[in-house]
Amino acid sequence: MEKINNSFYANAKKLKDSEVLVKINKLIKDNILLTPVIYIIGTIALLLRNKKYGLQFTNISLLQFAIMVAYIIFFLVMYSLIEYTYINLYELIRSKENKKIIKSIGYLLFLCILMMVPYTFLHSVNNDTKTTLALICFCYIIWPVATYIANKRDKLNFIYTILIFVYAIMNIPMQLGGLKGQDVIYHEYSSGEAKEYTYYGNYENLYQFTSEDKVFLIPIDSGYIEYKK
Repeated sequence: MEKINNSFYANAKKLKDSEVLVKINKLIKDNILLTPVIYIIGTIALLLRNKKYGLQFTNISLLQFAIMVAYIIFFLVMYSLIEYTYINLYELIRSKENKKIIKSIGYLLFLCILMMVPYTFLHSVNNDTKTTLALICFCYIIWPVATYIANKRDKLNFIYTILIFVYAIMNIPMQLGGLKGQDVIYHEYSSGEAKEYTYYGNYENLYQFTSEDKVFLIPIDSGYIEYKK
């Protein structure tokens, strides 16, 4: 299993045991000011999203950023398990031994069970079957197989995999810790009128809504929003 050394799991272990990570840990401990840098990275991601939709700039909350970090850890742990199972399954089938082929069926069933974990999680937070299936298909089926076949360089594979799951977080509604806008119904107090918008958080006591190619900034005290299920 020579190529198993190029898996995400193997690369992560190498990074964990490397002198570089030891130096980074020491740098963080010796320089407490580096802590805000992690927060700044999340704010930059939010800035890019706001730029895309023409929204006003606002910083990311510490709570939302902490949730996004938890998402990344979850996605990468599941990816590592699934990728490792892929590699073992491939090696068993390639051996062409009956006993090992039977064993590979067990790996396949285990793989299917593993796939259900990220699928269930993603579907529970974005409530969108098509988007969930597309993300699972690419992130957990196409990407690990492609990287294994292409035998990408360790560092690039490691970085690309993390970026892919950052993109997955973009498809989680923002009130659940992601950066995706949420479809809502806005109820205006004065007229009682209800309108549908896509909600992108608040900016200086203003709701940030979009509708088609327009952006609406509406005072928070002029109405309330109702989330669609």
